[in-house]
Parts: sequence; structure tokens; C-alpha cells
Amino acid sequence: MLRYEMQAEIWVYPGKGGWHFITLPTDVAARIKAAMAGLARPWGSLGVTAVIGKTRWSTSLFPDKASESLLLPSRPWCGNAKD
Repeated sequence: MLRYEMQAEIWVYPGKGGWHFITLPTDVAARIKAAMAGLARPWGSLGVTAVIGKTRWSTSLFPDKASESLLLPSRPWCGNAKD
């Protein structure tokens, strides 16, 4: 199992639905892409288990051309996670 720790801001997609995302730092995204080469699912997504504080969930990382990084869909309540 690979494990990456980072600090990043949660942001809200301005479109319908108010999805919350975290844009991974580009160096972390590059390491994940290299480690998971050939494992991408539809739309280039990569299955992961995300952890913020004590909150853990299964999700996918999605490639983002604008930032040349990966996006992590988040939960709105994770923005308040301190533990």
C-alpha cells in the first residue's frame, strides 16, 4: 500500500451540485501517477482510500488538465476535520 501525506485546501466546484475537491500538489500527483501506471479506470481515474483527520472513505482521483495534477473529491464536512 502506498501512503502520501500532504497539506492542501478544499475548494468548492462552482457548478451545479457544490462538489468539494482537493487539488493534489503536482509532485505528489506525479509520484502517484508513476506508481499506479497502467491501473487507471475510465476517465483516467485511480481508485484510492482517502483519509482526512479520522475520516476515511473509498474514492477515486481524477486527472485535471488545468492544474496538471489529480483531483480528490472530498466531503464538505472534511473541511472542518481537525483530528
